Amino acid sequence: MVKIIRVVTANYCIPAHLHNTLLRIPEGYQIYIIGDNVTAYAGVYENVVFIDIPIQRNFSFFSDIYAFIKLVFHFIRIKPDVVHSLMTKAGLFAALAGKLTGVKISLHTFTGQVWAYKKGLSRQLLKFVDKLICLFNTECLTDSPSQSNYLFINGIGKNSKPLRCLMRGSLSGVDLARFNRERLSEIHHELRIKLGFNETDFILGYIARKSLDKGCLDMLKIYLKIRQSYTNVKLIYIGPDESNGQVSAFFDGNPTLNEGVTNIGFVHNHEHYLGICNILCLPSYREGFGSIVIDAAALGITTVGYKIPGLVDSVIKDSTGKLVECGDINAFVEVTEYFISNPNVLKEYSTRTRANAVNFFDADLLNESLYDLYLSYGL
Repeated sequence: MVKIIRVVTANYCIPAHLHNTLLRIPEGYQIYIIGDNVTAYAGVYENVVFIDIPIQRNFSFFSDIYAFIKLVFHFIRIKPDVVHSLMTKAGLFAALAGKLTGVKISLHTFTGQVWAYKKGLSRQLLKFVDKLICLFNTECLTDSPSQSNYLFINGIGKNSKPLRCLMRGSLSGVDLARFNRERLSEIHHELRIKLGFNETDFILGYIARKSLDKGCLDMLKIYLKIRQSYTNVKLIYIGPDESNGQVSAFFDGNPTLNEGVTNIGFVHNHEHYLGICNILCLPSYREGFGSIVIDAAALGITTVGYKIPGLVDSVIKDSTGKLVECGDINAFVEVTEYFISNPNVLKEYSTRTRANAVNFFDADLLNESLYDLYLSYGL
């Protein structure tokens, strides 16, 4: 039995980034997930062992020491063949614990850089941590080719080369059976009615953490501008609020938002909500790959986003979506309004979007390549 430990920081990345992988575990493998409150998903993935360790996202000296000691303990107890981490602190802790306990194969996948838009000492410190992660792991991967290039330009690579990316990117691909418009058509129809949308409404979708680096306030500003010209446009605004009160303050300062915005927290069934959208909007300043993009693409939903590493791989510009310069809200509004006023063009994009997801991001193929990578180390 091959033992693989996946180490994460926050548990939300399990449904967001590991779901397809955990549903496609080959025979002869035992998978463990270690991280903060990961046992919340124990009932969802029956063949996976979940172990809670409070690896907090923010620095906390005593808590971090405790979490690291616990991680070392479990590595010694389980004796894994492979350790594979996600997220920065989990990556550093797993790499160091693996070295201390003699783990032969340790991997880390970068999914976006927290330092990308930071400055000064904070940026340099976080980049240094990423370099340590590369140094102490057997191999590091990224979830998009453009991210590999971005890291390499910033001095982060392995053996003087850009980090490897599986296939064309994505952490675990898209489940084409789950994101199937025909199968979900009745659910989409009922949800549209439940949320109070009518047939003439044009629906924009934002599904991401409501944080500044994910463009949560940009999205609201974009929507306000579009509503000035198109009163039938509605916004589904989905995701956990990590804005430290800034989203609530923005709503308080712009009460007209309440007329057209459906504000929802984290959802497990985002395929239901995606399916009633006409366009996915992703004004994010930082993405590893943009998994939500290919989920939407499988349903034939076109994306408008910022031109950043990661999204340039999941969105084929002027073919499966539109990308504008990062932070350019006016340009974002312009291309979104172009789609609103040109439904035939949007339909053409939709067709190409679906084909791209099917041909290049099938979860079955991507996870085969992941286990092929494990096997390449002689397991």
